[in-house]
Amino acid sequence: MLPEGYRVELVAPPISPKGPSFVVRKYFVVPITLVDMVRMGTISSDAVAYLWLMLDYGRNIVIVGPTGAGKTTLLNALLYLVRPDAKILTIEDTREINIVHEHWQALLTRPSRSEGVRDVSAFDLLAVAMRSRPDYVVVGEIRGEEAYVLFQAFGSGHSGATTIHAETIEDAVRRLLTRPMNVPPMLVGLAHVFVRIMRVKVGGQIVRRVVEIAENMGISRGGRPRLHYIYRWDPEKDVLAQVEESRHLETISRARFVPVEALRKELERRKTLISLMASKGYSTPYVVAKIFTRYHLDPEGALEAVSRGQI
Repeated sequence: MLPEGYRVELVAPPISPKGPSFVVRKYFVVPITLVDMVRMGTISSDAVAYLWLMLDYGRNIVIVGPTGAGKTTLLNALLYLVRPDAKILTIEDTREINIVHEHWQALLTRPSRSEGVRDVSAFDLLAVAMRSRPDYVVVGEIRGEEAYVLFQAFGSGHSGATTIHAETIEDAVRRLLTRPMNVPPMLVGLAHVFVRIMRVKVGGQIVRRVVEIAENMGISRGGRPRLHYIYRWDPEKDVLAQVEESRHLETISRARFVPVEALRKELERRKTLISLMASKGYSTPYVVAKIFTRYHLDPEGALEAVSRGQI
């Protein structure tokens, strides 16, 4: 780990017979926001509005993708949507999440380098997190037994988000169900929304795109996920298009006694806000946090202010 927080991997002979090599993984000093992503075409404004509503109503989100797809970047950007009075607790191996939020507690794992000093794993930190009464529990990436504890937290009423390394959403579910994660099928159903992001070629360039968003409707007796895809990326048009209506809106409506039509109107209002922010270039982290905070307090006032350029 470099002093700046960048990750470095060094390999030397005889492990690397053709000579030494190194990789430096740098993160953005100024985090990329969802408004940046809308402007870059990574995600659509209506998909952002949908994910925002899901977070507001306590739906858990799992971001899926291969190495270098932008999973953590998207996770970081999503956390700006969390309401300002909620407590966010994040757990990471390496500090990558960087958000503007008053009630954010960041925890880091600690591998032991000394005899007699034990490791502090994500599993350990999740146990600590449950005593901190967070509203949102966020794990940078799940790889092993910490997945079971995270989903236990989901089952006890905490909301949250995480990322998992997998090529497809179906592969991600299989990883959750099998060793070393071993999340029971009933708990896997608490991963309410899966978002798949990957690097694709558009116009001769490699870019990052959210290619699928699916609602998890549970696990069948045969162990297969029942996925309801609501957004898919169209490679010919380079557009993330809605292909089905959300079923979670119906679930939220019944659980929270909010008419479905009211939820749809709220989605449209949030989509309008995101589109306006993108068109006016309101994309820096502090500006995005300021607008989203105001929206939670006064939706119409925030929309009017952005429309007039008076943020």
